[in-house]
Amino acid sequence: PTINDKQRALRDEKLESRMASVQRVVSITHSLRNESNIRVRQPLSRLLICVKSEKERSNLQTMAGIVCDELNVKKLELIDNPGKLIEKKAKANFKNLGPKVGKLMSKLAPVIESFGPEQIDNFEQSGFERVVLEGQEIKLESDDIDIRTSSREGFISYTDTDLTVALDLTLTKDLVEEGLARELVNRIQNLRKEVNFEVTDRIEIYLGTKSENLTRAIKNKEQYIKNETLTVNILEKEVPDLKIKEITIDEESLLLGLKIIEN
Repeated sequence: PTINDKQRALRDEKLESRMASVQRVVSITHSLRNESNIRVRQPLSRLLICVKSEKERSNLQTMAGIVCDELNVKKLELIDNPGKLIEKKAKANFKNLGPKVGKLMSKLAPVIESFGPEQIDNFEQSGFERVVLEGQEIKLESDDIDIRTSSREGFISYTDTDLTVALDLTLTKDLVEEGLARELVNRIQNLRKEVNFEVTDRIEIYLGTKSENLTRAIKNKEQYIKNETLTVNILEKEVPDLKIKEITIDEESLLLGLKIIEN
C-alpha cells in the first residue's frame, strides 16, 4: 500500500466528521454567549439545533455530551423545524420595487409584510413569489423582498442555509447559583496556585461576604465547592495562618481565605 493508503487507514474519518460538526456548533455558540454577555462558567439549560443534513444530525446526536460539556449547557435538543427557533419577517425593498410597480407600491408593501412562515420559506427556496393586485399579476423576485430574521423571545440564535442554533437564555435560581459556585471554585484554585499550595493539599476555606446571592450560593452548592477544591471545611470566621485575598464575583465582593490542613 502507498503512504497515503496507510495514512487513510490510521485516520478515523467518522470521528473527524463528528468533531468537525462539534467544532462548528461550539464556535457559533461561544459567539452567541459573547454577544449575550453570558460567561462560559454560567451554566445554561439547553441548546437547540436544527440541521438539514442527516449526517450532521447523527454526528451531533452521538457527540451531544461533548457539546454540552464544552458549552456548559445541561441539554442539547435536535429539532426538525427552524421556525421554532427563529422568526422571519418579509419587508418590501422599496428601492427595487418602486420603479417596477409604481402606484401599487403602497398596497403591495402591506401584502409582503403579511407573508407567513410557509410563504417566506417557499419564497426563499424558489426565489420568487407571485401576487395579484387590482387584477395585475406581480412577480416578486429575491431582490424585491428583504427577509429579516430575529431570535424568539428568551433565546439568542444564529441561522445559516443548513444550520440553525438557538441558546436558551433563561436563568433559573439554581443555574445562577451554580454559575456563582463555578466562579468561586475558579478563584479558589487560582489562589491555591498564587500561594504555592500543592494540588493535592487538603484545605480549609474562609468565605466572608455580605452578598446575599453569594451567601446563598455557597450554602446551596457547598458540597460541589468542597469536592472541586479538596476543601474539608468551610470556616465561619477568620483564623490564624489564612492566606487571604479580596475578590469580586458579579460585582459583589468576597474575602477569600485558604489554609492547609496539616497532616
